[in-house]
Amino acid sequence: MTGYGTIKNAIELVRLGACGYLTKPFNISEFTNEIVQAIEKKGKVDRLNRQFT
Repeated sequence: MTGYGTIKNAIELVRLGACGYLTKPFNISEFTNEIVQAIEKKGKVDRLNRQFT
């Protein structure tokens, strides 16, 4: 999350592996949703890694 968000910055951070990008001010439901999505993505990646190792 950032107080000074730009499209260029968001693209770069997602390219580097960020799951999401929030700019301030944000509401708690947006924040919670980002956390849930990150946890779900991590679980999917872990399951795929177990299948191929």
